[in-house]
Amino acid sequence: MAYLRLLQQLRSVRSRALFWGAGLAVAALIPAAKAQLADRYMLDLYFPTGIPGYGTEPGTTVLSRARPFYEPLGVRVGDFIIRPEVGEAIGYNNNVTGLSPAQGSFTAETTAKIGFASDWARNSLGGAVAVSNSQVPGVEGQNFTNWSVALGGTYQISNDVLTLAGSYLSLSQPTTALQSTQFNVPGFLYTAPVPFTMADMRAAYTANFGRISLTPAFDYSQLRFSNLQLFGVNGFVPPPPVGGFVLGIPVQQDYRNRNLYDASITGRYEFAPERDLVVVLRDVVASYISPNANLFGPNRDSNAFQALVGLDYTASAVWRYRVLVGVETRQFQNSVYPNHTAPIAEVDVIWQPTGLTTVTLRALRTIEDAADENVAGYDFNSARLQVDHELRRNILLTGYVGLQHVNYIGADATQTFYGGGAGITYLVNRNVRVEVTDDVVSLTGTQSFGPSYTQNIALLAVKLAM
Repeated sequence: MAYLRLLQQLRSVRSRALFWGAGLAVAALIPAAKAQLADRYMLDLYFPTGIPGYGTEPGTTVLSRARPFYEPLGVRVGDFIIRPEVGEAIGYNNNVTGLSPAQGSFTAETTAKIGFASDWARNSLGGAVAVSNSQVPGVEGQNFTNWSVALGGTYQISNDVLTLAGSYLSLSQPTTALQSTQFNVPGFLYTAPVPFTMADMRAAYTANFGRISLTPAFDYSQLRFSNLQLFGVNGFVPPPPVGGFVLGIPVQQDYRNRNLYDASITGRYEFAPERDLVVVLRDVVASYISPNANLFGPNRDSNAFQALVGLDYTASAVWRYRVLVGVETRQFQNSVYPNHTAPIAEVDVIWQPTGLTTVTLRALRTIEDAADENVAGYDFNSARLQVDHELRRNILLTGYVGLQHVNYIGADATQTFYGGGAGITYLVNRNVRVEVTDDVVSLTGTQSFGPSYTQNIALLAVKLAM
């Protein structure tokens, strides 16, 4: 059961990627829309597994363990393995928009993906195209379609490795996401998910010197947002926009459009097998490019510098520790927004008391850009405890609880997510799997940054693969 996270900015995902390896954490198939416990674009859910340059976290757990009798074989074409997948999920969402009064609806999501990966001994090339269509017939305006394409490769030069990767994603920010733009005037208006696109290009070069390696990397990304759409409830029809405003509320979103320039260098020292020290230096420039960037507030161009040190330590087959701690200082071009310096960190502890059970504790602290034009950003704190258990070789159980807290910079405002969920996966055979999940999220906080709500989504999903 995937842990859905909407990425408010690319920074935090790239921080984790630099620590665990070259690239971004990814998932195998665009999942059904579950209750979401964090405000992050679904980057790590839309880069398919196996694309070089977008690597997955190392380590074998209950969920990542190879199961030869239940894994799709794919279709071999020359030196490439092609893996098509489709899925259908149906269920019920008791609070689609997160507004009061709550509006529940039956929900259905259809997913499809085709990926390919090379089977070369030395270099690698892979890619994928994925699409997901979500239907919410009981609430107007909440249907959306997401899609993505990704391509990446690695080229070995003696002992060094060159990595190149690119992707393009067309996604939607749901109305229940943290800091999503919602209207409730008074209970008659609400917005649909906000469409946006993300283009990403990455290059990295890892130079190996025995136990020491250095990896300079550069990542360029574009975020482009579409304008809001308003829908009426109970027969109320909103008036057409006049000068970009509806009832005095802005509907334009292009002020959030920006380019991100991310340069970094990562040093790694292997002092023992599966025990590494890591040092990361990063500089991220955010440049807002829309002609309306200053329409609702001062320009929010910023420069963020991070210095981090980490440890990837496998103590035994039972315990594994991954720690990355440091500091970020963010300077804004406009003095209206105060410069901000704060500690940042990520800690993962993996405990496998038996070969059939994995317990994972993850804690995260980052600084993120805010969607609201009146604040400079926010400190994001997250903790999650997950237990995965292999009841049978083909029956997997998952349960988790999580807490996330947001403190807005330069504003007396906070928001807090509480969440939890459980799921069961039945691997019928190589080609068929069935999943049942139930996720609950509760959001509380300052009303001006979005209404408080509780959401429960129960889903039954069937996935087919070759």
